[in-house]
Amino acid sequence: MLRIDVSKAKSGMKLALPVQNPRVPARSLLKVGYELNDGIIQKLREHGVRSVWVRYPSLAFLERVIDLETIKNQQQIVAQVASTFEMLQTKSAAKLPYETYIESIQQLIDHLIGQPQSAVFLGDLAQAGAELMRHSSTVTYLSLLMGLKLEGYLVRERRHVNPARAKEVTNLG
Repeated sequence: MLRIDVSKAKSGMKLALPVQNPRVPARSLLKVGYELNDGIIQKLREHGVRSVWVRYPSLAFLERVIDLETIKNQQQIVAQVASTFEMLQTKSAAKLPYETYIESIQQLIDHLIGQPQSAVFLGDLAQAGAELMRHSSTVTYLSLLMGLKLEGYLVRERRHVNPARAKEVTNLG
């Protein structure tokens, strides 16, 4: 599998991962295995899709590293952050639904712990339209990875707290 810019896409290429709608990240535009043609490539550009993952035989090993569950978890977080930024533009008192956000972060953490190999390309998989949303998602992701790597340090520094609670990084996300 290979990630390419939509401007470099050619008719006949087959998708290795679904193409998400940049305006509604939870919605797929095209499914895995779809064969691109010139008309579809033009429509992807019109929808604001920047890049797609296509099948590429010599890079097939990447399919072990990139999985749809990780993509789904991160897209959920991106969608929530995007929604909040949209509310901020129209209302001065918009607030992120904290409990929902915490649940999404916890799902991402659980998946990263269970499938650590999927973390390699997670940053490339956020197909958010606005740079601010992409940046927010990336900062969340990197913060979580740093917290997970510092698990032993957190337990040592928080001796007065139960070790299970000391290494909790959900709030960091």
